[in-house]
Formats: sequence, C-alpha cells, structure tokens
Amino acid sequence: MHIQELFNRLQEKPSVAEKVHRILHRCFNVGVLWGELKENPCDRVMKPKYQTPIKSVWTKDQLQVFLNSSKDHWLYPLWLLIVSTGCRLGEMLALRWSDVDLESGKMTVSRSVVWVQGEPVFSSPKTQAGIRVLQIPESVLKVLKGLRERNQGSELVFFGPKAGRPLHPSVVQHNLKRLCRKLNLPELTPHGLRHLHASLLLSNHVPVPLVSKQLGHANPGITMKIYAHAIDPGSEVARAIETVINGVEEKKGQDSA
Repeated sequence: MHIQELFNRLQEKPSVAEKVHRILHRCFNVGVLWGELKENPCDRVMKPKYQTPIKSVWTKDQLQVFLNSSKDHWLYPLWLLIVSTGCRLGEMLALRWSDVDLESGKMTVSRSVVWVQGEPVFSSPKTQAGIRVLQIPESVLKVLKGLRERNQGSELVFFGPKAGRPLHPSVVQHNLKRLCRKLNLPELTPHGLRHLHASLLLSNHVPVPLVSKQLGHANPGITMKIYAHAIDPGSEVARAIETVINGVEEKKGQDSA
C-alpha cells in the first residue's frame, strides 16, 4: 500500500512514476533473490503507465536550411558532428583530439561531461554499449580538420573561454535556440539533433540494431521504444510479401507444368 500511495502521488508525473517503479522493482528483486522477501511487492500494485512522447524533429529540407545557414557560426562544427554521429552533447563536449583519428575518420566515444556546482565532471558511459567507435562522414571530417588547424593547442575538440575547460551546455543550447528563431525553424535542443540523426537513419531503413549501436543504447529495445514512430515499414513489408507471393506463384506454375 505504501508503494501504491507513492505512485498515486506521482500521477501528474507519469514519466517519473515509471522510472520509480522500474528502480523499486529491480531493488525488490534483489531482496527476493537474497531471501529477504518472499515476493516482489511491486508486482501487486497498479503499474504506472507512461508512453514516451514522439520527438519532434526537422524535415530533411529544414535540416539543409539550418546547415547551409550556420556554416559561419562558431558552433557549426559541433552541431554538424552531433547531427552526423548522433552523439549526446555531453559526449561531444568531453571529446579530445586524441579520440579522433583525422586520417581514418574514426572517432572513439568513451566519456561524457556534466557540470556540478559550476565545475565540469568527466565520467565513463553508464553501460559498455556507450563506449563505441564511430565513422565520421568525409564532409564532416573536412570541417574537423579545419577546426584542428585553428585550435592547435587545445586537448578538447570543443572548449570554453578558459583553456582546457569544456563548453558549458547552456552556451550551446542558447546559441542553437537563437539561431532556430533567426531562421524561422522549429526550435530544437542539442539532444533534438541527436534524435534527428536517429530518425534519419531509421527512415532510410538502417537496421535498428545498427542504429542502437550508433547511439550507444544498451540494447535495440531502447531504440525501438523511443524511435518506433520513425520506422515506416509499409514499402519494405510490401516488397517482402510480394517476393514470397511471387515465389509461391512461380512454384505452382512449375508444379503444374
């Protein structure tokens, strides 16, 4: 009853309630495993229902307008890299030149940064899947090479006013928001650029497991839960069924002959 009362108080925050339920259920499962509990009390409450909202992203034309109009902006390389790799902002702001191979175009994502009480704190990804090696598109690689030539003395790819310190995420968000307004585009956050990357991949029929690895998700199920709306199975399903039907019809013709 205590757990149910907690969920009742969280009715106006369904996403929070869903997370609390997931954490408590996992904790109580450990209690059952260790013999401290006979059953998981979370199995006897009304599980909070929460549906991940559909992420609003730009169309391909809107993306082109943004990229073409922001080439002279000092944050253009950062925005371009997020759109082309799908990395989180924290991962990009922690990126070092030693993580980027400008010859092969491979980029290693192995850490992230958050700001705690005004200070940057670097950490490793929550799961092993978060550590990944990504291929940078050739056109984006050219932009990074130009950035490297301009920033020879910096360890970080993207850094703030003080040498050696990463950019604060609020600076990136503020500049992106202001540019969206200037270009009369729907406002996107840096995380929205990551969603845009994933949506573009899925809408172009890149397999979900590959997209999941690209994004650093722990498993493809997470990717499906967030981006299922971006997958249009219509034409692919129709072609697959057409192949099967044609195969059956051809076999019938051969048998009758």
